[in-house]
Parts: sequence; structure tokens; C-alpha cells
Amino acid sequence: MIKKTLFIITILLFVGCATISTEKPYNTPFINANETIQLQEGMSKAAVLESVGDPLYIKSGIDNTIIWIYEVRSTEVLSDTDLLTKKITPNKTNANKRHSNPIHRLEIVFFDNKVKRWEMIVKEKKKKLTLPIIKVVVIEKNDILKTKKENQKKNQPTKTSGLIISPSIWALSTMPDRGFGFGVSFLNQRHMGFELNYNSTENEEVLVGEYDAWNYESLGDSITNRIEYSSISALILYQKHIKQMDIQLGVGLSFVSSRENKGDQNSAELFMRMGIGKHFNYKKLDLLPMIEINYFNEGIGFSLMSRINFDL
Repeated sequence: MIKKTLFIITILLFVGCATISTEKPYNTPFINANETIQLQEGMSKAAVLESVGDPLYIKSGIDNTIIWIYEVRSTEVLSDTDLLTKKITPNKTNANKRHSNPIHRLEIVFFDNKVKRWEMIVKEKKKKLTLPIIKVVVIEKNDILKTKKENQKKNQPTKTSGLIISPSIWALSTMPDRGFGFGVSFLNQRHMGFELNYNSTENEEVLVGEYDAWNYESLGDSITNRIEYSSISALILYQKHIKQMDIQLGVGLSFVSSRENKGDQNSAELFMRMGIGKHFNYKKLDLLPMIEINYFNEGIGFSLMSRINFDL
């Protein structure tokens, strides 16, 4: 009976030992502070292999640039533990040491087979894939019309509750009897108003033939007649905003005075204008540069001018 019992125990021990795993633990190669402090800029690959060891893997190699990756671990030392209070006191050094879990990875960059730099690789957190949220918005026809009207209002010049006063400057004109000028216009909310302006210019013409010697400047067989023009104009204005542009129409009288060697002449001429321009805002100024076509003194010409609008 005793022999039979011993036999069964022996069989159980044999089976139990046979079930114990014989697999051995493995870990990836790593480096610690003892190796990393030996790194220096300009070291060759052979010197790095001798001082630091083989890399965990080679990340890339292109255009004479090679990147080696190392796993870095720190060193842990055994702390002191009070048996009564269970208080743990950290030690700076201890004969009982072990390596910690991996703390980060280090990349060493070689250029022309020499160390250019080394730096820590920060692990990136895996981003969760999120599907975009699609919102279905029902837009009614009235809302579309309302938005369209609001956008049109934004593109129009600011409406005021009173009068718009616009000082004006004429910088250029193709007409020989109109030149540089300045003036002022007044417009109400109905885009109706009036304008007063003053223009002046000077021209010369060469005359050939008989002339009054004391009244002209002689140039041999010809003389030069210098004519100075000045005009004061009064116009009725109408202005309309169409597709982000402003169109202005004006009609009135221009009182012209010309001074030349023969003497002074005065006349009243019909003056008509059509201009087109666009508003520009600069700080607090509302500018309206315009190109105009003018009918004046039985001639047609173009002029370039700008208005500065002030709301009252």
C-alpha cells in the first residue's frame, strides 16, 4: 500500500514538473545614462557602435543622412523601508540596482557618417478616428431672400439719416478748356442734390499771319497766344448705386472766363456730365474715385476725379 502511494506521488510530481513553463523572458536592447553621456558631435558610426552599442533599428537613410533609434531606460536603486512605520526613504545610490521600464527612445542623426545631433523621440498618442458630424439644416426660401438682401446692403455705401457732403478734386481732364479743379456736392437720401465746382487751366496756340506787334510775343514768322481758362459750374446731380458701382448724372451751367493776348471773354455754356466709380473706405474716410465723360463748350472729353464723402 505504501509503495502504491509513493508511486502515485511520483507520477503527480513528474506531471507537475512537466507542466512548468520553460519559456525564458526576453527584452529589447537598450542604453542608459552610462552610454548616452559618451555621445559627442562628430563621432563616427564605428565610435558610436563601440561606445553605445547596436541600435534598436535604423529609421531612415537618405541624402547622406542616417538615423539610428535606441531604446533608453533609467537605473532604479533599492530604497530603505522602515519595518515599523513602513515609511519608504529613497536612496540616491544602492548596491542593489535594476533597470526601469523603457522611458523613451533616442534618435541619433548621422550626416556624412558623423554624428550631427541626437534627441529624444516623444511618443505620439494614437488618435481616435472620429467621423464628421453632418448637420442637416433646412433653409426656407424667405431665409435665402433675407440673406441675399443683407449681403446687398453690406456692399452698398452706408446710408445716412441726413445730407451727404462731398468735397471733390479734379486731377486730370482731356478737354483743353478744363483742367485741375475742386468743388463740393450735396446729396440727400433720395440721391438728389447739386454741385458747385471751379476749374482752371492754361493753353498755348501758335498763330501765323498778321498780328499786333505790341500785344503779342514775336517768334519770327509766328506768334504764341497764351490762353487762361477758368470756369465756375453749377449742376443738378442724381446718383444711383448699381451692382457695387455708383453712377452719377449731372446737368447745369458753366460760366467760363478766358484771358488771352487779345483780351478777356466771358460766356455761359451748357455743361453735362456722366460719371462712374466705386466706394473705397480708408480708416474713417469714404472715398469715391470716378471717371467722367463731359459735354462742355460744344466739346466732349474725359476727366478723372475723386470725392470724399461726409455724412451728416
